[in-house]
Amino acid sequence: PRDAQIDLSFRQIIAFAMRHFVDIPREPISDDVTVRPRVKANRVTLRQFAELAIRVGFESPEIRRLLDMEELLDSPNAPELSRPLLVTSGPGEKLQRRCGLPKLDNFQNDQNFLFLPHLHNQQDDNGEGITSFFVLRSFYSAFMGPSDLLDDLLAQ
Repeated sequence: PRDAQIDLSFRQIIAFAMRHFVDIPREPISDDVTVRPRVKANRVTLRQFAELAIRVGFESPEIRRLLDMEELLDSPNAPELSRPLLVTSGPGEKLQRRCGLPKLDNFQNDQNFLFLPHLHNQQDDNGEGITSFFVLRSFYSAFMGPSDLLDDLLAQ
C-alpha cells in the first residue's frame, strides 16, 4: 500500500537524520556570528541524505541542490551491525541524560545501531538500568509510533 511505503520512507529519513545529526547542523537564521553554528555541515553526509531521499521517493529542489554538491570523499562503507544493548546490570543512564540531545561519547557508540531493524526490534531484555541506545530508541518511538508493517517484516 502507498501509505505504508510513505511511512517506511519517512522512517528511513528520520533514522538517517538521527544517525548523522552531528554532521547536519541547522542553517544560520541570522547574520550574527555569535548565533551561528560552530561547525559546518558535512558535505558528504548531506549528499548521502539527498541520495537516500531520492531512493525512497522524495523529490524537491533542495534535495536536487544537495545532489549537485561535489562529493569530496568516498562514502564510508556501511557498518557491520550487531545487536545494541538496551539494558545494563548497573543503574544505566542517569535521569538527566534521558532527555535532550545525546552526549557525544554515548552517541558515537550508538550511532551504528540507528537503523530501522534496531529501532523497531521488540526484544525484551532484563536488567537493572537502561542504556543510552534504549533512550534513543524510546525517543524515536515516541515521535514515530509503532509500524505494523515493519514489525511484521522484522518478525520474519
